Amino acid sequence: METKITLDKDLEQRVRQLAEAQNLSVSELLQLAINDYVEREELKQKGQSPDHQISAEEVGDWLTNWGEGEGELPQN
Repeated sequence: METKITLDKDLEQRVRQLAEAQNLSVSELLQLAINDYVEREELKQKGQSPDHQISAEEVGDWLTNWGEGEGELPQN
């Protein structure tokens, strides 16, 4: 799918600089940025925090029970 967007000159320059610094094309950088944004918004819509953090106690409990059940990190 081809989509065109218009960036103001300042933002366009910033995007070009970031892309160059990361050895990416502008298109690749924008795809990564848009993908990250969409994933964060989808998590928010599901009521999940995109920056979900768990406590040391939860990690300890998870490690203690390693190999049992689903084996997934606890969710808040």
